[in-house]
Amino acid sequence: MLNFQNNTNTILQFSRYLNVEQPMYDNATISISVSGDPWTTVWSNPNTITDSQWETVSYDISNRADMQSNVQIRWTMGTTDSAWRYSGWNIDDVQILTVSGNGVVGDVTCDGVVNVTDILSVVSAWGPCAGVCPEDIVPDGVIDVSDLLKVIANW
Repeated sequence: MLNFQNNTNTILQFSRYLNVEQPMYDNATISISVSGDPWTTVWSNPNTITDSQWETVSYDISNRADMQSNVQIRWTMGTTDSAWRYSGWNIDDVQILTVSGNGVVGDVTCDGVVNVTDILSVVSAWGPCAGVCPEDIVPDGVIDVSDLLKVIANW
């Protein structure tokens, strides 16, 4: 069980190496359950996916997980057919990114205030982000205008 009772802007981020046929034959899904309620699908494969390398992906789960104290996340594979065999889910580096009750969105320098120093940090780190980067406020693996806009919006 995961506790996000004092957290907002919850993002599920992980690396995947996924290989599945189109949903008519293979179903790969990510689902969330809160406090034992029925599972809600966050993502399912829209078509055939044949990753040829590890790929970092992020999903906004804030509408289900924010301010909740009993959250479960699952990756499922099925139903599938037996005509073609794909490798299915391969998952690594799972992270849950949130803003705690005392955090400020856009405060990439963690000094408690959003200001020009945070803007300069985002601009100086512009481009691809390998791993976890505080400047990647919209956790998509790239520090760009969307991250800069989050800082400006919270200034």
